[in-house]
Amino acid sequence: MMPPRRCHGCRALVTARRCPTCVKRSDVRRGNSSERLYDWGWHKASRRFLDLHPLCVDCQKDGVFKVANVVDHDPPHKGDLAKFWDRSTWFSRCKRHHDIKTATRDGGFGHQ
Repeated sequence: MMPPRRCHGCRALVTARRCPTCVKRSDVRRGNSSERLYDWGWHKASRRFLDLHPLCVDCQKDGVFKVANVVDHDPPHKGDLAKFWDRSTWFSRCKRHHDIKTATRDGGFGHQ
């Protein structure tokens, strides 16, 4: 078991990253996946895109051929429906590269 540390939201002592109250508050503010545009239509379109572009663009730059499992918006759409569906901003990425890009360039996870 990990030693207690401070919640990233309210600074209470927790054994997880955030306390349950801060997790709920964050989820309410962020909205569910459908409210953030990631509905069944996105699921179908992104699966089709990955079928057509199966390799991670960032791994390929490193000379590695790894299957992508995420369609990433680059630059981020920030809730703009036109930008969301603009396929010229879609890139196939492996989860690792998606997470790195989101955390370093998009302001972290859940900040659209």
